[in-house]
Amino acid sequence: MNAKILSVHNALPRQKAKKANFDATRRRIIRQATQCFAEKSYHGTSICEISREGGFSKETIYRHFPDKHALLGSVLAHYAWQCRFPVHSTLRAIGTHSALQ
Repeated sequence: MNAKILSVHNALPRQKAKKANFDATRRRIIRQATQCFAEKSYHGTSICEISREGGFSKETIYRHFPDKHALLGSVLAHYAWQCRFPVHSTLRAIGTHSALQ
């Protein structure tokens, strides 16, 4: 196999692992931010507190989110997505799902 092709082929698993680690860290940040926002409110929580309580650096948070407002948006989007499935299955069960589409 050509050396260039081999190096690209070997890089694919590393890229997938890096992406999986990036996504896992992002989920941990969202979980920690959710907990801090719930305990102290959005305005009562700082990025520094989220990082300290979550065990990761502020730089790690800023690598994933440009600011606290964007982090809040991701928290809300995450939980809105989580609520979507139970709501749809409940509507389907009571027969109103098709009426709302």
